[in-house]
Amino acid sequence: MSTPPPTFGRMALCSLAVLATWAAGSAQAASTAAHALTISGVAGHPGGGIFDCATSGPSAQTLKYFGSASVGVPTEGYSYCGLKGGVQDTTSSTGPSVAHQDVTNAFSNGTHTHTSDAVADFGVLKTSSRGSYGGNAIGGSAYHAGEAAAYSFETLPTPTNAVFVSFGIAVHGTATASTNSQVITILDYQVNSGPIYSMFSANLRGGGSASVRAIGSDLPGFATSLSSIAGSGMAYSFLEQVNGAPTFDLTLAMLTSAFPTHSGGTADIDFSNTARLASLTFYDASRNAIDFGTIVGASGRLYDADGVHLAGVPAVPEPATGAMLLGGLGLAGLLGRRRNSRRRPSDSNPG
Repeated sequence: MSTPPPTFGRMALCSLAVLATWAAGSAQAASTAAHALTISGVAGHPGGGIFDCATSGPSAQTLKYFGSASVGVPTEGYSYCGLKGGVQDTTSSTGPSVAHQDVTNAFSNGTHTHTSDAVADFGVLKTSSRGSYGGNAIGGSAYHAGEAAAYSFETLPTPTNAVFVSFGIAVHGTATASTNSQVITILDYQVNSGPIYSMFSANLRGGGSASVRAIGSDLPGFATSLSSIAGSGMAYSFLEQVNGAPTFDLTLAMLTSAFPTHSGGTADIDFSNTARLASLTFYDASRNAIDFGTIVGASGRLYDADGVHLAGVPAVPEPATGAMLLGGLGLAGLLGRRRNSRRRPSDSNPG
C-alpha cells in the first residue's frame, strides 16, 4: 500500500532530552482491551443530599485517551443513583477482547434504548454505539448515552538502521443523528510514553454540524451532511522517533459515543467495519524509507509495509446476538475540551 511522504519540518513539541526518553521505549505488555457502556435514567437517591449523584466522570482509561468525549457515570455508581445500564471491560494478552452492553429503560415520559459494542485485536479496532429516546423532554439529571472503546497495546521491534516510523490506519464507518443528537468517534495513538495524538475524528451534531478529520485536515473519502456521515479513508500518523532501543511501544485506541437528544431522537455511530493498521513505514537517519520485510510484535502478530496481518478478528455482534456471543467466548466483565496534557494533532510533529 502506498504511503504519503512523511511530515517533516514542524516545530518540536519538546526538548531533545524528552524525545530521547520517548525513543528509549518501555516494552509494555502486549494486550488488547474492550470497553462498552450504556447509562439511562434520572440520577438521584431517595433521602440523599442535594449533591448526591451530582458529580460524574469517565473511567481513568477513557479519560486518559479521549477526555471529555467519554461518557460520565456518577461517582456513587449506577445502583445508588437509580440508573440502569452498565459497564463491561475485558482484556486479553493473546488476541481479541470483546465487550457488549445494552439497556432499555422506561422514563416517566419516554423510553430510552441503547447498545454499545467493542472488539479489539492487535492493530485492529471495532466500535459502535446506537441509542434512541422516544418521548417528551427529560428533566433533572438525566442520563441517556452510551460508548464503546477498543485498545491495542503492542511492542514492535525496531528494524536495523530505523530511526523514524510512520503508519496509517484504514477507517470505515457510518453515523446518523437526529436534530440535536450527537455522535463522536476518535482514533488516538501513542508511541512509547510520548504524547497522545488524535489521528482521526468524526463528529456529527444532528442539524448543526458534521466533520471528519485526520491530522491537520479534513479526511477525503467521507460524505457528510447535517444528519449523516459515511465513507472510508486512511489516516496517517506523524513521523515518530524510534531509534535508541531495540523495541518501541505502539498504542492504538478508538472510542465511539452516542448521545440521543433528551427531547426525543436517535444517535447511531458504527465503526465496526474496522480501523486497521494498514501501512507501516520505517525511515533511516536521512529520512529515506527502508525495506524491513516482516517483523513480529510481542503479541506474535506479523507486520509488514501493509500493516498488520489479520488473524480472524471477530465481528462486532448484532444487538440481538451480542449477549450470546459474549457468553460463548467466556468473557467476563472489565464534549468539550480535551485534557490539557494532551497535544492536538494540528500543533506539531515531534520528529
